[in-house]
Amino acid sequence: MVLFQNHSDPKYQLLEGPKKKCSCVAHSWAIFGLIVLSITITLISLVMIWDQIKQMQRKTETLDIVLFGPKRENSDVVRFSEYRVLSYALANGSYSPSTDRLNKASGNKINSNVETYQHVEKPYALVCYYVTPSRSSSVDRLYPDDIDANLCTHIIISFATVHNNSLHFADTDIVDQLLALKKNNTNLKLLLSVVSFSTSSDAFATMVSTEANRKMFVESVTRVLEVYSLDGIDLDWEFPAWPETRDVIQRDQFTELLKEMRTSFGSKFMISVAVAAPYVISDRAYDVPSMALYVDFVNLMCYDYHAYVWYLPFTGPNSPLFSSGIDVNYGTTLNTNYTVHYWIDRGMPRSKIIVGMPTYGHSWTLKYPNINGYGALAEGYGSIGEKGFVSYRKICDFTNLKDTVTVFDGNTRVPYAYNDKEWLSFDNERSLSYKAEYIAEKGLGGAMIFSLNQDDFEGTVCPERVTFPLVKRVKMVILDDLL
Repeated sequence: MVLFQNHSDPKYQLLEGPKKKCSCVAHSWAIFGLIVLSITITLISLVMIWDQIKQMQRKTETLDIVLFGPKRENSDVVRFSEYRVLSYALANGSYSPSTDRLNKASGNKINSNVETYQHVEKPYALVCYYVTPSRSSSVDRLYPDDIDANLCTHIIISFATVHNNSLHFADTDIVDQLLALKKNNTNLKLLLSVVSFSTSSDAFATMVSTEANRKMFVESVTRVLEVYSLDGIDLDWEFPAWPETRDVIQRDQFTELLKEMRTSFGSKFMISVAVAAPYVISDRAYDVPSMALYVDFVNLMCYDYHAYVWYLPFTGPNSPLFSSGIDVNYGTTLNTNYTVHYWIDRGMPRSKIIVGMPTYGHSWTLKYPNINGYGALAEGYGSIGEKGFVSYRKICDFTNLKDTVTVFDGNTRVPYAYNDKEWLSFDNERSLSYKAEYIAEKGLGGAMIFSLNQDDFEGTVCPERVTFPLVKRVKMVILDDLL
């Protein structure tokens, strides 16, 4: 092996010779060439960035195709979560500093993470979504017989749809089985959820578009509630007038539907609405003061704040209670605390605010395994779960692995875990305890669980070895004045 060159070697001198004879003009041309090359590379980079921006715009314009294409093979719960993730991510991506409410007086109030809490002793609602097993994946087959009648104060049966301006629900046998739970708990309330994801040609949008269509729908809902002895209806339209390419009049039409529904129902049936967490969506989708007049409560969907999408490929908390240490500007609004204060500030009574809590998490595949905190670059969904959607049972399997590191973040009050390139944000008993206590201290209406199906309902996987460990922890904390 040659370790060094002898400068007296003729071969070396032949190589060096031309360089020694190089003129200053040649050096100048070389420098000029480098400058031209740098400018060319910069221009190409700018063109590529502009092309990516145009692709994002086209992605937004074709969002309906992405969201509302043919039915996939994965479970309804996963599909519906995926739709919401894309809608939330679109809100995050479309944020503009010109619409930033953080510098406004109300915004400062909304964004406050430090307040003097006042505990209010009152009965709290524990609202639990239940996805019928015939429309869920095989691993989430939870049946009414396996549900404790005293576990929740309300069970919302998911999902009905709108067809020809009427309510459509196929799983009526499940309703009969759930009604049997009332034999052991006469105070249990059963509501039926109507789900829809907004498009210009969506059945729900068509239904609200005229007074005649709305009347037909209200009449069909009334018949279903009466025939099946249900206590009310839950409207999960995601979302009126959103994205911004859709008709803003849908907001007023949705309000009219709520008004007409309340006029028809009186106090006989309950009305709840599942609402968006990001204020960018809520500002456009809801007339909150008017909504407050007609609904019994709203279910804040305080989850899916962060999940993997191709144009925002960074890790983040699925359902943070407070903002993280790295959040700035709009990012400081993506948490439960901000969402709650937004709805209070807009005029929703505290007693009608039900805070949503997930029994699932989101997974990412890290680009670099050693960069594994919030804001880490990701290259796709995680390998566990479906489309990054992970039930609590699978979360427990992951956190129990030998090399998995679990971190409980003191700012957001939620955990995350990683193992090599696999990264997961989720809730556990500790994080839900913080949220349940927050609800009690704020004097809010209660907690909403999405969903019973995603908890360890058999009590066979997670360390607690009890059925529904997450739901039971929320119930224990929110109803125990000694905690």
